[in-house]
Amino acid sequence: MGSGGGFPGIPLALARPDTTVVLIEKDKKRAVFLSEAIRQLGLENAEVFHGRFEVYALRDFDGLVCRALERMREKLPDLLAFAEGSAEVLLFGESALEDIVRRYARIRWEIRSMTIPYSQKRRVLLLRRLDAVMCST
Repeated sequence: MGSGGGFPGIPLALARPDTTVVLIEKDKKRAVFLSEAIRQLGLENAEVFHGRFEVYALRDFDGLVCRALERMREKLPDLLAFAEGSAEVLLFGESALEDIVRRYARIRWEIRSMTIPYSQKRRVLLLRRLDAVMCST
C-alpha cells in the first residue's frame, strides 16, 4: 500500500516470481506508471489496484507492506483492520509511528522494531499476528 514508484512491490515481484504481488495506489498517475512498469518488465505475478486500500475487496494476503501511506498514523486502525487476515505487516515510519503502532497493535500483534541503517529516525516495524506466532511454535 502506498506503492508510489513501485518500491518495494516491484522488487518483491522480481525477486519472488512464485508470489503474487498487488500494488495498491490511490494516485492515478502513479497507478498508470506502475501498470506500465509491470507490463514492461513482464511481471505476470504483479498487478495494480488504483484506489484506496479501504475499498479493496480481498483481504486474505499473507503479508502487507506499507511504505508511504498518506496520514499513516491516522489510518493505522483501518490498516490493522484491513490486515486482519494477514500473518505479517511491514511498516516503514518514524519513532512516533512506532508509539502509535504499539498502542493499537499490542493485543493482536507481536511487534519488532529496527532502525533503518544510516538513518537516525526512520524505522521498520514488523508486526506478526500473535495467533500465527503461537501456531508456528
